[in-house]
Formats: sequence, structure tokens, C-alpha cells
Amino acid sequence: MSTWPAAIACLSLAATVGSVAWFTWQARRITATRYWLDGEPVSRAEFEAAARKQAAS
Repeated sequence: MSTWPAAIACLSLAATVGSVAWFTWQARRITATRYWLDGEPVSRAEFEAAARKQAAS
């Protein structure tokens, strides 16, 4: 009996679990971020520096 079907099923399951974990991590990172500049999540310090720079100009 060939082990290829089992190996393919195992890799497929691992890829699915990895994808779900990656998307969950991305969603949590994005929802935890309150400061955005040009569509990119940034730290509070970066956001405040940009706000001061814009206010000064």
C-alpha cells in the first residue's frame, strides 16, 4: 500500500492549519493596531511624530 495519499493528506492538513493560524495572527495584529498611516499599521510614537510634523507644516 502506498504512503503517498497519507503524506499528501498530512501536508494538506498542515497547510490548512498554517493558513488559518497565519490569517488569525494577521487579524489580531490589525485589530490590535489603533494607529494607521497611509494604510499601514504604525506605533503610537510614529503616529504622533507624523501628526506633529503635519501640524508644523
